[in-house]
Amino acid sequence: QFNRSHHSLTRKKFNEMKKQQQSKVDGFNKKYSVGDRVRVLDDFGNEFIDTVKYEACIMGGHTAMAWLQNKGNFLIDRVIDKA
Repeated sequence: QFNRSHHSLTRKKFNEMKKQQQSKVDGFNKKYSVGDRVRVLDDFGNEFIDTVKYEACIMGGHTAMAWLQNKGNFLIDRVIDKA
């Protein structure tokens, strides 16, 4: 049987998470413009410089992503600052 109260809690948490991710996207797009050069950390903590290719967005309905010219998409949290 379907448990409505459990489902509601899950949906509520998902909506809160989505708002947090949208806030990250909005902040990123306010701070960085397409064409800006940025400093980014890779999976191993190494820093590299790339260029913002598109405005950031939420991928899969749950993850704030930055789009970079050479490396593709990266978690917004990995973008450190302008280069």
